[in-house]
Amino acid sequence: MGTAERRIEMMKLLCKKRHMTMPDLANEFNVSIRTIKRDIDEITFFIPIYVKSGRYDGGVYVAKNYKMGRMYMTSEETDLLKKVKTIVSNKLSEKENSMLEYIINNYSK
Repeated sequence: MGTAERRIEMMKLLCKKRHMTMPDLANEFNVSIRTIKRDIDEITFFIPIYVKSGRYDGGVYVAKNYKMGRMYMTSEETDLLKKVKTIVSNKLSEKENSMLEYIINNYSK
Protein backbone atom coordinates (compact mmCIF):
# COMPACT_ATOMS: atom_id res chain seq x y z
CA MET A 1 0.00 0.00 0.00
CA GLY A 2 1.42 3.34 -1.02
CA THR A 3 1.36 6.57 0.94
CA ALA A 4 -1.70 8.02 -0.81
CA GLU A 5 -3.70 4.81 -0.41
CA ARG A 6 -2.74 4.55 3.26
CA ARG A 7 -3.83 8.12 3.91
CA ILE A 8 -7.17 7.58 2.19
CA GLU A 9 -7.76 4.40 4.19
CA MET A 10 -6.72 6.23 7.36
CA MET A 11 -9.23 9.00 6.65
CA LYS A 12 -11.97 6.41 6.13
CA LEU A 13 -11.04 4.56 9.31
CA LEU A 14 -10.90 7.73 11.38
CA CYS A 15 -14.26 8.87 10.04
CA LYS A 16 -15.76 5.52 10.93
CA LYS A 17 -14.23 5.15 14.40
CA ARG A 18 -14.07 8.89 15.24
CA HIS A 19 -11.06 8.40 17.57
CA MET A 20 -7.91 6.31 17.47
CA THR A 21 -4.56 6.43 19.17
CA MET A 22 -1.36 6.87 17.18
CA PRO A 23 -0.05 3.43 18.20
CA ASP A 24 -3.33 1.83 17.10
CA LEU A 25 -3.09 3.58 13.73
CA ALA A 26 0.55 2.54 13.38
CA ASN A 27 -0.39 -1.08 14.09
CA GLU A 28 -3.36 -0.96 11.74
CA PHE A 29 -1.23 0.24 8.82
CA ASN A 30 2.05 -1.47 9.76
CA VAL A 31 4.04 1.76 9.86
CA SER A 32 5.85 3.72 12.53
CA ILE A 33 4.24 6.30 14.79
CA ARG A 34 6.45 8.90 13.13
CA THR A 35 4.90 8.00 9.75
CA ILE A 36 1.42 8.28 11.27
CA LYS A 37 2.28 11.76 12.57
CA ARG A 38 3.36 12.83 9.07
CA ASP A 39 0.19 11.32 7.61
CA ILE A 40 -1.96 13.13 10.18
CA ASP A 41 -0.25 16.43 9.29
CA GLU A 42 -1.26 15.90 5.65
CA ILE A 43 -4.76 14.60 6.38
CA THR A 44 -5.62 17.75 8.36
CA PHE A 45 -5.76 19.55 5.00
CA PHE A 46 -8.66 17.34 3.91
CA ILE A 47 -10.72 16.46 6.97
CA PRO A 48 -11.23 18.26 10.29
CA ILE A 49 -9.16 16.16 12.67
CA TYR A 50 -7.21 17.13 15.74
CA VAL A 51 -4.70 15.47 18.01
CA LYS A 52 -5.24 15.49 21.73
CA SER A 53 -2.47 14.65 24.18
CA GLY A 54 -3.11 12.58 27.23
CA ARG A 55 -2.63 9.15 28.64
CA TYR A 56 -6.30 8.22 28.83
CA ASP A 57 -8.08 10.31 26.22
CA GLY A 58 -5.25 11.16 23.87
CA GLY A 59 -5.21 10.35 20.21
CA VAL A 60 -6.52 11.49 16.87
CA TYR A 61 -10.11 12.73 16.80
CA VAL A 62 -12.47 13.64 13.97
CA ALA A 63 -14.61 16.75 14.45
CA LYS A 64 -17.99 15.90 15.95
CA ASN A 65 -20.38 16.29 13.02
CA TYR A 66 -18.01 15.65 10.11
CA LYS A 67 -18.96 12.92 7.64
CA MET A 68 -16.61 12.10 4.79
CA GLY A 69 -18.87 11.50 1.83
CA ARG A 70 -21.35 9.85 4.19
CA MET A 71 -19.43 6.60 4.26
CA TYR A 72 -21.48 5.09 7.01
CA MET A 73 -25.05 4.73 8.10
CA THR A 74 -26.68 6.35 11.07
CA SER A 75 -27.49 4.14 14.05
CA GLU A 76 -31.17 4.24 13.05
CA GLU A 77 -30.35 2.97 9.56
CA THR A 78 -28.14 0.23 10.97
CA ASP A 79 -30.82 -0.82 13.46
CA LEU A 80 -33.37 -1.03 10.64
CA LEU A 81 -31.10 -3.22 8.53
CA LYS A 82 -30.42 -5.50 11.50
CA LYS A 83 -34.17 -5.82 12.07
CA VAL A 84 -34.76 -6.60 8.40
CA LYS A 85 -31.98 -9.17 8.50
CA THR A 86 -33.56 -11.03 11.42
CA ILE A 87 -36.95 -11.05 9.69
CA VAL A 88 -35.84 -12.16 6.23
CA SER A 89 -32.62 -14.07 6.86
CA ASN A 90 -34.27 -17.45 6.35
CA LYS A 91 -35.57 -16.28 2.95
CA LEU A 92 -32.15 -15.12 1.69
CA SER A 93 -29.39 -17.24 0.25
CA GLU A 94 -26.15 -17.66 2.18
CA LYS A 95 -24.47 -15.22 -0.20
CA GLU A 96 -27.21 -12.62 0.29
CA ASN A 97 -27.02 -13.01 4.09
CA SER A 98 -23.24 -12.55 3.92
CA MET A 99 -23.64 -9.47 1.76
CA LEU A 100 -26.17 -7.95 4.13
CA GLU A 101 -23.89 -8.66 7.10
CA TYR A 102 -20.99 -7.06 5.20
CA ILE A 103 -23.04 -3.92 4.57
CA ILE A 104 -24.08 -3.68 8.21
CA ASN A 105 -20.52 -4.17 9.49
CA ASN A 106 -18.71 -1.93 7.03
CA TYR A 107 -21.10 0.97 6.73
CA SER A 108 -22.10 1.49 10.35
CA LYS A 109 -20.27 3.51 12.97
